[in-house]
Amino acid sequence: MIETFPPERPFLPASLRWRLMDAVEEGAAPYGLPTIDVSVDGGGWWTASLLRMQGGTGYHHRTLRAMALRLRGGRAVNVPWVELARIGTPPPPVRFSDGASFDDGSRFVGQACVAELAEPVRFRDDEATIRILTPHQLIGGDMFSIDRGPLMGDELHGTDQVEALGDGRWRVRIGPQFRRSHPAGTPVNFSDPKCAMKLQDPNGGLWPTFERNWIARADALFVEKMYPGEAP
Repeated sequence: MIETFPPERPFLPASLRWRLMDAVEEGAAPYGLPTIDVSVDGGGWWTASLLRMQGGTGYHHRTLRAMALRLRGGRAVNVPWVELARIGTPPPPVRFSDGASFDDGSRFVGQACVAELAEPVRFRDDEATIRILTPHQLIGGDMFSIDRGPLMGDELHGTDQVEALGDGRWRVRIGPQFRRSHPAGTPVNFSDPKCAMKLQDPNGGLWPTFERNWIARADALFVEKMYPGEAP
């Protein structure tokens, strides 16, 4: 079973950067005109840089080493997309299901976004119809993932264009393209998106460097884990 890279010390980075990488080939062009760039990878792949993680206790040191040992040889781990605005526009305040509110009259605000595919998607589709079952709104730039099972982990996507169709249904254009086909009703995780990844350097990643005060520092450079038939 694929574990999730824990968003807690000693795995909290001082610097975090996600990127969607593209393989672009520069085509020919008539003299004096700009060249034509063509994507040759089918949609790109994710990388994540988690820099300057640190731990100051023996427990932190052992935890870093244990993770480094487990991720040898390209083993996959679900890396969470951690940021403040990962679930779209917050829903408006609502009352509890029985119509009640708090004693001071304030209403309850739920943060979990429950969503599913309203229609099936095929391998390498870059559009989807999503049904959101909670009062959340999409604005573009919304990240979500789809769980491919305990042995493969999640595939991560972001919306670059959204269109409200009514009744909680949204038509979205995404990047990267879907890694595989998914049936209607597949859960779509906006609240806690993740990406199955592997260490870019399985021999050096995550092994801590110790400073004179025995503070352990480590970096992790991840690249999306691809499975047969899923190459971008």
